[in-house]
Amino acid sequence: MKKFFSVATLVLFFLVCSSFAFADSNEALKQRIERLEQELAALKTELAKKNEEKKESVLNKFSGKVELHGIIEVEGSYAKGFDESEESDIKLATAQLDVNAKLNDFVSGKITFLWEEDETEPVDIDEAYILIGNTEKFPLYIRAGKQYLPLGEFDTNMISDPLTLELAEINESALSLGFEKNGFFLEGSIFNGDVDKEDNVNDDLNHLDEFSIYGGYSGEFNGVSFTAWGGYLNNIADSDTISDTVPNTIDDYIDALCANLAIDFQDITIYASYAGAVESFKKGELDFKNHGAKPRAWNIEAGYTMNLFNYDTTFAVGYQGTDEAVDLEMPKSRYIGSITVSLLENLSLAIEYAYDKDYDLSEGGTDEHAHTVTTQLHLEF
Repeated sequence: MKKFFSVATLVLFFLVCSSFAFADSNEALKQRIERLEQELAALKTELAKKNEEKKESVLNKFSGKVELHGIIEVEGSYAKGFDESEESDIKLATAQLDVNAKLNDFVSGKITFLWEEDETEPVDIDEAYILIGNTEKFPLYIRAGKQYLPLGEFDTNMISDPLTLELAEINESALSLGFEKNGFFLEGSIFNGDVDKEDNVNDDLNHLDEFSIYGGYSGEFNGVSFTAWGGYLNNIADSDTISDTVPNTIDDYIDALCANLAIDFQDITIYASYAGAVESFKKGELDFKNHGAKPRAWNIEAGYTMNLFNYDTTFAVGYQGTDEAVDLEMPKSRYIGSITVSLLENLSLAIEYAYDKDYDLSEGGTDEHAHTVTTQLHLEF
């Protein structure tokens, strides 16, 4: 019995010692885990800080080279056509995003994404080009890619495009070489359009043989700012409007002339523009009164800006007209007026009324009138 108690005592002693040793080991392990957790937390904090610094560096680098510009236009309209039909609508007329990238002082690029309800769905790449040059430091520049040729860019205070722009606007992939210095500017472009002449088709070749050239001057004299330019296009059949109407191949290219004048004096603006073919299409390509048409268009308008109830408000009126453009579904004449109110710095509200007169019956028209009322909410950012 005595021996049993001795053995039990010895076992108990070892168990107690083991428990103390285990407790010491457990406490050390716990402290080690706590140290590891603290070190891990410090490491996570350091990594997060470095990632944030890296993001800021990338963002700073990105923001220094890339700029975004957007336009959103919502329009409501009512129209009564030449055939007495009536329609009204509210639509997102324009959703546009310009991405401008500047690699350095002499190399930049631009991409324009455009969405117009019922017209460019899904999103269209409206422009995408590379610009090499900086006219503030050197007068010459090169622009290559999809672009709007300047011969179709006309000034206006209205919501709708002037008839001159509808007739002459061209959006093509082109190579342009330009010059700009002391207010003088000159630019030439070469491109391969969608409408070919029959010689090219017979050769089974697609030629880079369409071109435009324009030039003018922009300056100020005795408080009057003005810009005047004129230009030549060797094939107006490739304008966005005409190319949708004429065949893909025509007998020969149709030369055209375009001109624009913009005058700004105090609160008054005056815009005048002209675009038109200088020779006729062949009969069957684009017709007018049983012969080939020679389409032309013009626009003149005046605007006055005043402060009305603490809002900058622009009143504008204009007269536009065309000749031999009935097959292009353009009116013979248009009387137009608009009121634009600047609600905020980049937000405006406008209303426009247009009164159109169609071509006479003898000219292929209806000899009727049309009315269009348009309101637009315009936001830029």
